[in-house]
Amino acid sequence: MYRFSDFTITKREILFSFIILFISLCLGIVINNVLDEHFIKKEELINKALKINNDNEKFKYSIDTNVGNIINYGKFEAIDVVKDDWLTDSYLAYEKVTEKYRKHTRTSCSGSGKTRTCHTETYHTWDRVDSYKVYANKVNYSGTQFSVSSFCNYPWNRLNISSATINSNVGYLKNNYIYQKDRLWASTGDIRYYYEVIPKSFYGTTLGQALNGRYQSLDNDKIEINYQGLEDYINSQKSNKLVSKIIFWIIYIVLVCVGIYYFIYIENEWLED
Repeated sequence: MYRFSDFTITKREILFSFIILFISLCLGIVINNVLDEHFIKKEELINKALKINNDNEKFKYSIDTNVGNIINYGKFEAIDVVKDDWLTDSYLAYEKVTEKYRKHTRTSCSGSGKTRTCHTETYHTWDRVDSYKVYANKVNYSGTQFSVSSFCNYPWNRLNISSATINSNVGYLKNNYIYQKDRLWASTGDIRYYYEVIPKSFYGTTLGQALNGRYQSLDNDKIEINYQGLEDYINSQKSNKLVSKIIFWIIYIVLVCVGIYYFIYIENEWLED
């Protein structure tokens, strides 16, 4: 028996900890093999897929002839762009967010025991109170028309608020916000706005399937957009195997060590019976 400041370790607990460690490592190897199988299938899919690098005619022909899996790098262009009255330019989609400067209260205490005193404090924060999104309906990808809802992972970015992006006389522009004037605070206002936007054109790489004259997701869901070039995308998909396995083993070993420590820390009287 080994005694420490707040717990003791018996020889049976040490022996049982080795058994837990052995079982955990066996389970980890099983999970590792499952990961290997998943990445082998993914790498085989990547290797066999038709690669198209910014060639609209080849992309369209591949869809028409149902070639199967395709990795395609091409240009996205919104067909029916959307535009808010306050914006000087149009976009594939935009979100207008409203924030309000509101007063809140909280209880603050100091001291302890009989000398403990509490009082109510007031403070103000900018709180999100409203937002709405507007999307285009159609997008041209590599020369072929799709519904915007066919894809996911669009490049949403915070719009840089300036006189170049916002129409004049809509409010006071400061710190990348549009402030509504003539409100609680005369200098800026107590209501402000900002925009998140998807540009009307950008390039991206997708992995999909040409089947029945359509380009669709491999899992019947939305096609995910990646912003790497074709070669970078392919290389990153292959390198994900090593990174994922390293992360898995680090997390798994930490969890096993924590579990064994907890087992030793608690009283295990049943082992001594």
